[in-house]
Amino acid sequence: MEFWLPTKVIDVLGERFGTALVPPPFEVPYAGSTTGERQRVREDAWRALREARLAKGDKLDPDVENLLRVWYRPEVLITGRLTQQEGQRDIRYRAVSEHLAGVLSGQVGDQISFEACHADDLVSGLLRYLPRLNPVNLRPIAVTEQAKRVKPVEEDEIDPHELIDAYGEAEPPEHRAVQAFFSWPIGRFGVFDLWVRGRDGRLEAMGGVQLFDTEGGRFVIIGEKLSDGSKRRHFVPSDGGHLRRWIHERIAGAR
Repeated sequence: MEFWLPTKVIDVLGERFGTALVPPPFEVPYAGSTTGERQRVREDAWRALREARLAKGDKLDPDVENLLRVWYRPEVLITGRLTQQEGQRDIRYRAVSEHLAGVLSGQVGDQISFEACHADDLVSGLLRYLPRLNPVNLRPIAVTEQAKRVKPVEEDEIDPHELIDAYGEAEPPEHRAVQAFFSWPIGRFGVFDLWVRGRDGRLEAMGGVQLFDTEGGRFVIIGEKLSDGSKRRHFVPSDGGHLRRWIHERIAGAR
């Protein structure tokens, strides 16, 4: 099953599925500043659903409702945000699952795509949006630093140039070695974050991975929080497989 929905419809359906939160990482503005305007937005949304044959009357198609229920309230949530120099500059993806059901979605302008998949195919489906690229020809490096040196992966806005500037000539030798990873122009920068729903019913943040596509190849940065409050960052040449393994290991460890 595949279909597209405008963000105004996503906004309205959030009420039906019991959440007023904007589904990360998408941009879904709240429509209607008055009660009357909001009611007209609801009517327009349901009209659009009926015209797309996704609903009859005020009831969603059962398969569509099941898919959207997983999408709004998943057990596993993976978000991806990519910034690239060519083509669509800002790309956002959302991959979710509950039991065996999975949903892949992406945002283009004010439209969001939905594609049903098996939960086991969730990560592979998400990574297929990345172009094939060989790893950078460097050795993996791990550096330990205070968390305040660089913005945490979990923050909404991340500037890769701040990460690059964090490793200057005044740093220890292992930090200076990291400069080799940033010796090529960056064509694409991405952040992938993972949440897993805990026993208390809340989504728990499991961390994230940063991905860099450069003219020299691809590498990822995987963060690790240490017991003394510092952070170890692993700079790993990768074609994307390390991201897949990291997600699978974190999900398995949370269950």
